[in-house]
Amino acid sequence: MAQMNTGSKVKVIACDVTDPKQVDDMVARSIAEFGSVDVLVNNVGWTVDRLFMEKPREEWEKEVKVNLWGPSTASTAYYRP
Repeated sequence: MAQMNTGSKVKVIACDVTDPKQVDDMVARSIAEFGSVDVLVNNVGWTVDRLFMEKPREEWEKEVKVNLWGPSTASTAYYRP
């Protein structure tokens, strides 16, 4: 493991990616700590394990909000000019 240490800094910052304010706060915290961000890992996902036809609309809406819009919101927040 020591051979893999390249001196890179990594920080995990948890937030609700469906809340743009929390995403903006995450961006501000990481920029304040590192000055810039070279890599963003969008590791997010949510689902309820049930058959397609049994899933109510509310679950679909949350799944899309988290799994599709969450990474888009985070990526846009970091990479906006």
